[in-house]
Amino acid sequence: MTVPAGWYPDPQDQNTLRYWDGGTWTEHRAPAQPDGGAQPSAGDQPGQTGPAQADATTPFGAPGQFGANSQAGQQASPYGSAPAPGTSDQTAAYDPTQVAPQAGGTPTGEQPWSPSGTGGPGGYGAASGGGYGAPSTGGYGAPSAGGYGAPSAGGYGAYGQAVPPPTNNSKTGLFIGLGIAALVLVVVIYFAVKLISGLGGSDPDPDPTADPTTQSDPTPTQSDPTPTQDDPTDPPPAGGETFVWGDTVQVEVPEGGEAVYTFVVEQPGVYWLSTFSERGEADPILQVTGPDGTEWRDDDGSTESDNTFDASLTIGLAPGEYQVRVTDYDDVASSFELRSGGQEAETVQPGEHDFSAADDGAWVVLVPVTDGQTIAVDVTDANEDAVAGITTPDGGYEENDDRRSSAPDGDRFAPYVEATAAGDGEAIVIVWGYSNAAVEGTVNITVE
Repeated sequence: MTVPAGWYPDPQDQNTLRYWDGGTWTEHRAPAQPDGGAQPSAGDQPGQTGPAQADATTPFGAPGQFGANSQAGQQASPYGSAPAPGTSDQTAAYDPTQVAPQAGGTPTGEQPWSPSGTGGPGGYGAASGGGYGAPSTGGYGAPSAGGYGAPSAGGYGAYGQAVPPPTNNSKTGLFIGLGIAALVLVVVIYFAVKLISGLGGSDPDPDPTADPTTQSDPTPTQSDPTPTQDDPTDPPPAGGETFVWGDTVQVEVPEGGEAVYTFVVEQPGVYWLSTFSERGEADPILQVTGPDGTEWRDDDGSTESDNTFDASLTIGLAPGEYQVRVTDYDDVASSFELRSGGQEAETVQPGEHDFSAADDGAWVVLVPVTDGQTIAVDVTDANEDAVAGITTPDGGYEENDDRRSSAPDGDRFAPYVEATAAGDGEAIVIVWGYSNAAVEGTVNITVE
């Protein structure tokens, strides 16, 4: 369908109205008036002497009908519509010498129109079925939608409210172009900054650094000298002599040190070792170690020396070599005598025996045993508090003073002791009085 003739916004100037003759744009233009001002009506045609009068009470006519004040062959063309799709501006450039159409004026050679009503774009105005000035083709009503420069199919209001058809100079296109250009500029700036940052943050020619794997500590050209033995912090042990029972040894104890000797026992028996020193000059400590590691030790137990700080040991020993170590309690250098004595024992069989021990003496016998046998000594009767001990062939030693609760019944002060032999040989049985006092009584020896 074609767009009816009428005044429309000039596609080249949004502030100007231009007359559309139904087929092309004319050269007739008029300034657009602000809202509320006098506007050329849709029925005003260039060349009219006065505005077309429309009967406001007359409804829009149907196709082939006219309104009360309409002229034959004229169709209503309200302001706000645009040229039909596919049409173009065939007029010459705007000539300012031309006089803008006034109300009622018509361009020369053109037939004026008379609207049948005040319908807006998209409304259906009355149209003749082929009268003068009617569209050559198409039906009745508003122009078709779509197409560049064509008016919208939707209705428009009065003049001044219509949206002009888009043109090549549309501000929307300008804004879109400016937006795209701004976006491209931002992207270019971003990558330029990244490139500059990358070039400035790296050193193309870094200073050479030493490879840590290629460096090593210098190898010493001289080997470390062979370490020499440090001087001992303790003085070497004195003594080193070997003696048997009955010998007297002159002991020299170095300051902070010790004197070591070897005591040889050829026969099983009871043997004693005692130190003799001047009062106030020494405080000896005596220690004996057997072949199996058994140790005997005394500090102030001597009863024969005038110096109560002297040491003394009385023990039953099997044949063998025993280490004797002598030190001073105050770690001072000292000099004194070491005396020895002993009593060889006779061999007896298990059973009941009478015993008697003098002051500082002991009753000593040997009892044959085999490996794994247990020998027991039970003092059944004694006139004084007695002490009993057993030395096994391997050097082990057990001793008892007062009977334990696990022992067989007997007097509380009558000792009971037992030991297991490790190896074949003779066990040494010893009985003496408490505090080396004289004692006598009866003893029962069993071997199982």
